[in-house]
Amino acid sequence: MTPVAEKYIQQLLAEGTVTETDVKDMKDKVWNILEKNYTDSKTYKPTPKEWLSSDWADMKAPIELSAEGVPSQATGVPLDILQHVGVAGSSYPPNFTVHPNLTRILKLREKTVVEGDEIDWATAESMAFGTILAEGNHVRLSGQDVERGTFSQRHALLNDQKTEERYVPLNHLVSAGKPVASQSQFTVCNSSLTEFGCLGFELGYSMVNPHQLVMWEAQFGDFANNAQCIIDQFIASGEQKWLQRSGLTMLLPHGYDGQGPEHSSARIERYLQLCDQDPYTLPAFGTGKGSYARQHQECNMQVIYPTVPSNYFHALRRQVKREFRKPLIVFTSKSLLRHPSAKSAIAEFGPGTRFQRLIPEVLHANPLREFNPCPENMSMWSGNSPEPRIPLALVQDPANSVTIAADFPIPASVAKNQRDKPEFTLLPPNQIRTVIFCSGQVYYLLNRARALNNLRDIAIVRLEQLNPFPFHEAREVIDFYAKSLQEVVYCQEEAMNSGAWSFVQPRLETVIKATKWYQSENAQLALRKFGESFVGGGLDNYYEKKKSVRGSALVRYAGRDISAAPSTGLKKQHLFEEKMLVSEALLGGELKMPVEMESGIPRLSKQIENSSSIAFSQSCCVVSWVKDTEGSDKIIMGNINVPKI
Repeated sequence: MTPVAEKYIQQLLAEGTVTETDVKDMKDKVWNILEKNYTDSKTYKPTPKEWLSSDWADMKAPIELSAEGVPSQATGVPLDILQHVGVAGSSYPPNFTVHPNLTRILKLREKTVVEGDEIDWATAESMAFGTILAEGNHVRLSGQDVERGTFSQRHALLNDQKTEERYVPLNHLVSAGKPVASQSQFTVCNSSLTEFGCLGFELGYSMVNPHQLVMWEAQFGDFANNAQCIIDQFIASGEQKWLQRSGLTMLLPHGYDGQGPEHSSARIERYLQLCDQDPYTLPAFGTGKGSYARQHQECNMQVIYPTVPSNYFHALRRQVKREFRKPLIVFTSKSLLRHPSAKSAIAEFGPGTRFQRLIPEVLHANPLREFNPCPENMSMWSGNSPEPRIPLALVQDPANSVTIAADFPIPASVAKNQRDKPEFTLLPPNQIRTVIFCSGQVYYLLNRARALNNLRDIAIVRLEQLNPFPFHEAREVIDFYAKSLQEVVYCQEEAMNSGAWSFVQPRLETVIKATKWYQSENAQLALRKFGESFVGGGLDNYYEKKKSVRGSALVRYAGRDISAAPSTGLKKQHLFEEKMLVSEALLGGELKMPVEMESGIPRLSKQIENSSSIAFSQSCCVVSWVKDTEGSDKIIMGNINVPKI
């Protein structure tokens, strides 16, 4: 049988495409390459660079990063650039016809940037993209419906309603007399429903050049299921297996909003399970290998679930500013995109500000003011902002007023809080009995329910970054409340066998064992009582008039029960679970329906019964207990106006 190659040669010769000499030269060239490489293989010595997908000449190699630390980089931006980029990102040519509803949205964005107050999620994202572009770095975003945004929040690409012309505002940052003199290209493109192929392409794209922010966004977080092999085989383990570095960022919408099992969970637990951090070792202070200052450069990937637009801004910017690259998994709350409390002041983006791994209780003084795990080399520590209690508008106690840089405007929301009598205050830190740790959108639910019920002995702390875990910040916070502290709680809206609980629990236990509080007689007595009060069964214990006290030996769990499905498909059941997990978190495991309502405020316990009534007039996301037309209890979630007493 004639070989295929020989048939092909004869056809090319017959066509006159090549000559006999051409064929001989091609054969000789290939054989010479093979012979040379065979000869060289006898004395070959491999080098680490040969395993790299590309040679990043101006970035430290993995072997260098394993031997030395690199300094942290600032992510805050001067006010003039922030305002210019923010306005440019919401502008379009005068002869460009935008949809009337979109015109209103873009004008509101511009207003918030100019006034420096109530900057929402999409605006903060646009400002992050724009400032990265202005620094000469390419920004690329792909995924399903990313141009508009799945929840109609982004509007990164505008369409003329008359001519169908397309316009990308962030590609027009440069103008005469403005602070941005040049910029790189912004690419935003919708993709088809082929998550495996699209995420794989973006991963490869991110490896070519480190000086770019490459993002892939799932339409809903669980759509990433169809790209799981890319995540497992390459994103989570590529550097360890093949020294393949990537700064790819995955944006995964997540949150339990009653939309059913297929649109609620981005499966936080899966990504956390892929992280390579030891839960039982407290990282040492200093700058050596395994130190706290080198957490990020030594981890395999980062996982965050931010609650504040400005923190999301800093997380995106630090991806590009560092001297190394690590994949970033961002769980983005759908409900916080337009939540009235989840908005930032422009001061939260300014010089000196940075990403906050942990956000302490906003109604107390900052317990992290003096925290520094590497005093011998300050440049190594990414640190905390001068004012880590964000968003600034939530700091409503004039006795613990916020700190704002002198050259930044004081937003109207902050000025009001500093001027007016606070609607709700906590007891002093030495009288706090419960510290609740949580991540993501459940924070606003807990924070509002606590205020509405005047629960003044509970502090709520946000874990904005789950991996690498903020061990030492959590330790500082717990010791800040050591005097009267009785319990440490982790609350989540996910089921007990999903979400971050299984990841956070052993790490919080490691933290607790390292606290001064744990060594005290008060703590040992409290933990003994906690162990003796365990009651299994979960949220359904409500029907048996029993508590739900569960978790580990040192950390009480509050959240949904174990479930095979990510969430229930029944709205009524979803609301019941939400009401119960809030009660479980705030009332020491008690599962209570309100016995009556007082001017829109639910009476949940004797403690509230004996306290002065607190009511709020502003529109906000709340949990409110009411009687329906049949006389049974039900919960209302959303933006409602609570009547002022």
